[in-house]
Amino acid sequence: MTVRNVNRPPTASAGIDQQLACAGASCPIILDGSGSTDPDSSPGTQDDIAGYRWYEGYGTSAQQLLGTGKTISTTLLLGNHTVTLEVTDQSGAIGTDTLTIT
Repeated sequence: MTVRNVNRPPTASAGIDQQLACAGASCPIILDGSGSTDPDSSPGTQDDIAGYRWYEGYGTSAQQLLGTGKTISTTLLLGNHTVTLEVTDQSGAIGTDTLTIT
């Protein structure tokens, strides 16, 4: 009997909702997905995570890629923003997490 390993999806962690104070029409922000994990990674690592993508308007016709990487720096216009982190593992499984930035 052959035992097959079953890939488990990653768990994305976009961080907590944020409320920013800005002096102008836009705000710089750092988005940090370093809390994301994958149960198939080697202990103490995130080596099974293949990619991090940050989106605004995820899953809508207005979806916009903000950047790629575990941590990104971007600028958002004043207002309410729903930002989603999409984490993909080596097998193509996806995990997402969303935060609100005001």
